[in-house]
Amino acid sequence: MDRIPLLPGKTTPDYVEKTLAAFGNNPHGEPNYRLIWSERKQIWFMGEIAPEYIYLDPPRWILEVWTSPEKDAGPESAWNPVMEALNGPYPRKGTYNFAMGFEPDWNPTEAIIQTIAAGIRMSQGLSLEERAQAIREALEENARLKRQEVADTIVESFDSAALGRIQQAASGPKNTFRTPEDWERDQEKLAPVPANLPKSGGKIVH
Repeated sequence: MDRIPLLPGKTTPDYVEKTLAAFGNNPHGEPNYRLIWSERKQIWFMGEIAPEYIYLDPPRWILEVWTSPEKDAGPESAWNPVMEALNGPYPRKGTYNFAMGFEPDWNPTEAIIQTIAAGIRMSQGLSLEERAQAIREALEENARLKRQEVADTIVESFDSAALGRIQQAASGPKNTFRTPEDWERDQEKLAPVPANLPKSGGKIVH
């Protein structure tokens, strides 16, 4: 049987399909990995066609992986009339199964898709759960590096005196902050206290 077609809706950017194409196609010429908008996916459920990701509210992007019919549904010879009445005809073209979901406000930029692809490469040969974890770790590491890059740029753009810090020699560590003692010594140099200032009360004698 042909797979239930996707409903009309938000389409996947071309660069996503091109990047995921690196992981090959199934025997039917379809990609082994695909990214789809959750509202578009339909499955057989209790004898009817229903949305698969109806539990995801609000809708979001979903990464799916193709699974062979034998691995997903068992041998066709064991697909009895009861199973067909509940789950539809035997899935001869295989099934796309959930690999991982993203936050509702997440968008598949080209850079992020490259990171996901790196995570997929790292996860080859792992279980579905381990595969999703590998992809998640790759995304988190990419986000951490981006945050670090932004933080370094901000620190370096501020005036060093305003931050109360000194920059060591080029060969030394970056962004070394001054201690409170360093700051106090600088203030004393800028506004020296007269040597003949009384300890309490009185006037300065010239």
